[in-house]
Amino acid sequence: MSKLTKIREILFDKTEYVNGNVTICYGKAKSVYVKIETGETEEQQYLFVLADVVFISTNRNVESCYCDIRLSSGIVISVYGTYEDVSFLYSNLYSHWIEYKKGSNGLAILKTIAIFFGVLLFIYMLAGFLLSNSDSENLAMSHSPASETVNLDAVAPSFSHPESKVRDSEENLLATKVIQQARPNAELSALLKKGATTNDYSVRIGESDQTKPVFYVFSDPLCPHCRNIEPVLEKLADDYVIDIFPVSKIGRERSRPIVETVLCSKPADRADLWQEAVSGNSVVNNPCTNGNIALNNNNATYSQFSFIGTPTVIRSDGAVFPLTKKLNEDNLKSWLKGDF
Repeated sequence: MSKLTKIREILFDKTEYVNGNVTICYGKAKSVYVKIETGETEEQQYLFVLADVVFISTNRNVESCYCDIRLSSGIVISVYGTYEDVSFLYSNLYSHWIEYKKGSNGLAILKTIAIFFGVLLFIYMLAGFLLSNSDSENLAMSHSPASETVNLDAVAPSFSHPESKVRDSEENLLATKVIQQARPNAELSALLKKGATTNDYSVRIGESDQTKPVFYVFSDPLCPHCRNIEPVLEKLADDYVIDIFPVSKIGRERSRPIVETVLCSKPADRADLWQEAVSGNSVVNNPCTNGNIALNNNNATYSQFSFIGTPTVIRSDGAVFPLTKKLNEDNLKSWLKGDF
């Protein structure tokens, strides 16, 4: 029994949504458990919290069906399956996420309204007190003008409608981050160039040639999207120098020994080992201290620049390939040339 299965039995009740190969459970603190069986003995299991979800998307074409769940930490959970399985997962998860967001917004609105009326009550009581004092003074000095006038508009705080907070929603923050990362970044460019030069942190695809332009990729060997884009990178290696910085952001502990083994090997041998790893073939684990340090540094760089999912492709000027564009061969070529 896996650790996630044990956690599921502890945290989640017996209410399940099951359809085909997909099982979804919702538990305490809006936690979510997802399991999808991909074979007779293989299955994918994921555990996250609805409050951490910032976006849910799906791709349901013939070649590849998957559902992407973006978390506030920048991690993207990619769940692959059949058209029926992915459709069920997406519709069920999306409806619960929207329901959760509406509930959170409703509670925030109620709190805002309660505070607003509390302020109004305080102002009403304050105005009554001041007016009563003014009446007493008018009785004693009927010809004396009032010394002060209470301006309720000046006392009352401004009240903004909850709709105005939409601008600060996590979806808009994510969109802003995508736009910012798509711009050239000299600091990032210099850092990656220096890291690739040391031969400690990266895997070079294609022959080193100073006349070729360079671009960089943060990739996880167990990331399905990274595996899908690998054939495109191999084609581009004829015209570009590609430095891949392996991370363990998707596969986590399962990716770690693979990446460490690749980075522990000689620079000239890394490309072949990397190709084996991203092709799904087994790699004999041979981790070392230097590989562990290099992987930790790559993960730290990934987090420092708040990259959103893997693969993250970075041009030589430090600009990140925008998530608003589909990452395929044609778009990647155009982007590398600066067409968008």
